[in-house]
Amino acid sequence: MDGSTDIQLVASKVPVQTVLPLVIQDVNAQGNWNFIINVHGLTKSPKVEFSSEVEQAVINGITLDQLSILGSMEDQVVSIQQGMVKKSDSSIKVRGKLPLGAFVTNEYVMDDMTKQFDVYVDMNEANLSVLPLMFKEVQSADGAIRGVVHVTGNSANILANGTIELANGTMQLKSLKKPVTQLKGQLAFRGNHVDITGSTMMGKGNAGLSGNIGWMGPSITSYYGALQMKGIEIGHEFLYRTIRW
Repeated sequence: MDGSTDIQLVASKVPVQTVLPLVIQDVNAQGNWNFIINVHGLTKSPKVEFSSEVEQAVINGITLDQLSILGSMEDQVVSIQQGMVKKSDSSIKVRGKLPLGAFVTNEYVMDDMTKQFDVYVDMNEANLSVLPLMFKEVQSADGAIRGVVHVTGNSANILANGTIELANGTMQLKSLKKPVTQLKGQLAFRGNHVDITGSTMMGKGNAGLSGNIGWMGPSITSYYGALQMKGIEIGHEFLYRTIRW
């Protein structure tokens, strides 16, 4: 593996559904994958430049307008110039640097603690409409999300700071007859923990949630939550009743 490398990989319109099962099993996706990867430099630690997009992307039945990433890797640090997931009026953007060793380790890639995360997750143009992409139980959702989270530290001490807020949203779950309305919430990231607050209406009732989750590196170290409900009307196919707590 000593020596130098100078390689270009190009692919066009590769069906996503043929390669995705090699990476993940629980996502139903379709689309045509296009990418260009340039690799050059020392074989043990080459410089990599990449550009990738999925055309006509459909994930869990939801059509996306854009799914793309542009970046490079040098000295085993991945630099993302821009990663974007976009659906109509909603988009999530990612940019920054990630140490490769935090995700992959072998005889050539070490988890070097001196190499730090420096990643921004921008949700200032996001919407709850992305929820069906992540949760099959969510039939539909809507509501503007605002906020930016800055991820720093290393794999042994991942830190996140910033606030994500939802002012007024709605959500329909597949198993419930009534929608969840007037959704309000906040995720306040403060280093090694996130504080969670939220409230919602269902029928004529309401509910409130508060809690926090703490972590160290990739592991959850603490969690707490409190849920208050009053007059919530559950319209489930097997259960229809009003809950008063």
